[in-house]
Amino acid sequence: MSMFTQRTTHARNELKREIDKQKQRLNALKHPLVKETWEMFPLKERRNVSLALSSFSDTVHFSLHLQKLESFKDKRLVKILESFATPAWKAFTNDWTGGEEPNRDYRFDRVTPYGFNICVMLFTYVKSDSPTCRIVIKEIKEEVVRKEERVIVCD
Repeated sequence: MSMFTQRTTHARNELKREIDKQKQRLNALKHPLVKETWEMFPLKERRNVSLALSSFSDTVHFSLHLQKLESFKDKRLVKILESFATPAWKAFTNDWTGGEEPNRDYRFDRVTPYGFNICVMLFTYVKSDSPTCRIVIKEIKEEVVRKEERVIVCD
């Protein structure tokens, strides 16, 4: 067998393995657990939910942006949070205070025994004129930053 034939055979086999892997990833979208997750979102919110299969991992992603909330206790948000606040889901939050609107991201991860995982992201924004929720300065820290600037010198 020539070297060219060996290389093309190897490339063809790698491609077949990759195609099989992609088919398996696509099957994750058909899994009942994905539909169950979809149905955890209130019916009114589902039209705004994005669903994607990660290109870099075996994770099914759901995401929803909720804007102009009265507060983080808004009924729309609380209803969704209650759906995912179960032992099956690992929860994370991240607050963003750089803008005018209070912004909190909620993330719920679920590891499944079926060869894929599920990640739900809620991107929530409270109205900037909310009477119950606002961004305040907690403290002011003064920092001195020392930065080295390096260059290459060749003799």
